[in-house]
Amino acid sequence: MISSSWGECEERTEAAAIPAENTLLQEAAAQGQSFYISSGDSGAEQCSQVAEKGKEPERQLSVLNPAGQPFATGVGGTTLIYPGNYENKRAESVWNDGSKEFRGAPYGGSGGGISIEFGMPGYQSGAAASLGVVKSGLSSGAPCHLASGDCREVPDVSADADLKTGYMTYTNGQWGVTGGTSAAAPLWAALTALANSSPSCRGVPVGFANPSLYALAGSSYSSDFHDVTKASFVSEQASNDIYWGSQYETKKFPVETGYDMATGLGTPDGENLVPGLCALAAPVYTVTVNNPGSQTATVGRGVALQISGSDSGGAGLSYSASGLPAGLTISASGLITGTPTTAGTVTATVAANDGHGNSGAAQFAWTVKPAIGPPTVSRISLGGIAKRNPRLAFTISQGSNAPALKSIAVALPSGLTFSKSSRSLSKGVSVYGANGKRVKFTLKLSRGILTISLKSAASKVQVTITSPAVSVGPSLAGKVKRRKVKSLGLLVTAVDTSHGQTRLVVAAKPS
Repeated sequence: MISSSWGECEERTEAAAIPAENTLLQEAAAQGQSFYISSGDSGAEQCSQVAEKGKEPERQLSVLNPAGQPFATGVGGTTLIYPGNYENKRAESVWNDGSKEFRGAPYGGSGGGISIEFGMPGYQSGAAASLGVVKSGLSSGAPCHLASGDCREVPDVSADADLKTGYMTYTNGQWGVTGGTSAAAPLWAALTALANSSPSCRGVPVGFANPSLYALAGSSYSSDFHDVTKASFVSEQASNDIYWGSQYETKKFPVETGYDMATGLGTPDGENLVPGLCALAAPVYTVTVNNPGSQTATVGRGVALQISGSDSGGAGLSYSASGLPAGLTISASGLITGTPTTAGTVTATVAANDGHGNSGAAQFAWTVKPAIGPPTVSRISLGGIAKRNPRLAFTISQGSNAPALKSIAVALPSGLTFSKSSRSLSKGVSVYGANGKRVKFTLKLSRGILTISLKSAASKVQVTITSPAVSVGPSLAGKVKRRKVKSLGLLVTAVDTSHGQTRLVVAAKPS
């Protein structure tokens, strides 16, 4: 919540300051902060505030910066009409003292008019036609720096600003009265702070208020706002033009039914406006998080799980999680990633929030298995070498907690050679599963390496390779026969269904 009571007319503001302020105010709006700023106390001629002593004030139409900023809520001023002023004892009028002091109080009036720096923002151009925001011949076509189109209008709202009907203050042990739009802006900020802390906002701040203010005015104007249409009881002017007369008889800008550039949308009916602001900031929607069901993972093996959900109001969702396995995290978009570090079973809870105070959650079990072990080769035999009728057999099993086997590649030691004939290979290779049944496979020989691709993944297979699929050279046969070779090394490469590849060097005793 930000309230400011500072400003200078746009024409006198340093050129670099206005875009810099615009960037900061956009950031505040994106962060859900409300910014209320006084629209100034010199009526339709805000540059008159900077007149040098003894010189005539600058009387051109002008608005205050940063009240003209599109991401600021400009607050104008009214006068409370007390008994004796009007027949309606609860009425309000535009604050416009003219250019004369009244009962010892300095003169002033509600700042407002047309910005020369900014085009009309969507919350004004798109406001309900019944509010009369777009003023034909005034805001359209011109004084702002646009080739065409409408200009930003100020103020957006108003509150009591007249020092004669102002606010009691207690400062340094003394009571006093203060006023001006510098008091009206904090009143709106205080009202919004109360809204933010009210149960109806459910912890969601009103944020940048202008879109909501104009939307509510378009749908429930008479209940949420007090429309200010009465002329000032001091100057009797029904506008905020202080310096009008025979030479400057512009009488800008008149108070009108609905929106006007003297009092904006009017003053708040807090009892009704606050719930309306909260209903727009924190609408009640239903958030659903789709349960992904029980999950499994393995220590040391990466995880990627996308969580999805929906919001009945179509709002975007931001995700968080608790109880995830150690090593896993979730992004705001709902993607769970990481590498589990600890085996065990946990209950994970994923929650989604739509930014409007609505949330949903889903719980599911997640089991993390111990680290994956490599495939193992057992029951290795390599016979018939001496008789040149070789027979190689081995059993290969998937690693612990690892995916099933998909293929096995065998590279023979020097002296043993695979046949280049597909028919011979098919005749000499057989594969059986753990249940003793023959397993279907395909064969491929490339650069002396035979790859056996299983038609169906298996946890364990027994591979047998005999003649004519494999042959022995005379040199190796002679050495084995003379018992000159005690061990031969084979290279077995296992590939699992997740494309994990393991190279195993296997030693076999030839005979």
